[in-house]
Amino acid sequence: MEIAYFRAISYSLSNRQEYFGDIRRAIVDHLLRNAEVFKSFLQPRFKTVEEHIQTLRMEENNVWGTELEIVACADLLKTDIYTFFNGTWIKYSSSQINSNNCVNDQAIYLQHNGDVNHYEVVTAVKQKTISPNGLQSRQEHEYDISRKSEVSTKKMKIDENQMNDSLNNTDSKVLKNEKERIRQCHAKVEKL
Repeated sequence: MEIAYFRAISYSLSNRQEYFGDIRRAIVDHLLRNAEVFKSFLQPRFKTVEEHIQTLRMEENNVWGTELEIVACADLLKTDIYTFFNGTWIKYSSSQINSNNCVNDQAIYLQHNGDVNHYEVVTAVKQKTISPNGLQSRQEHEYDISRKSEVSTKKMKIDENQMNDSLNNTDSKVLKNEKERIRQCHAKVEKL
């Protein structure tokens, strides 16, 4: 059974969950290619990124993603990822890796249900102010979160040729868009 973080990212990027394996592989490859960069984000029990990946069996589809995979995904996509957990938003950003990284204006928002390590894609957030009674001046903040849909962990049956064709089309569109975004980002940096 696939754990929902990689499905949630797949759904956020493509409105489809079935690319979770490709998302996982891309994140693991990114971690391995940039092991020295991510070393400072490791849990204390790991000495290297390779040890983290091997010990947790991160290349397998039945393993939960950790905060390291979230920050690596944010860096790979150059897109901030926010997770909502215990009433607080946690930001993971490529700018945590390098403050000079160009980051997309848009972000990915996920609600993390920690008891089951499950994620839901968040599509709208609005802050509501609550005053328990008229005499208190202190105001507490709560968030009203709208979810697009719960990202299920069901396996999907897909014709392999259909998936490969779809992936190739998605890859080329994503690559074109990403290359253009990176080109624009570099142009902005050069102007500075």
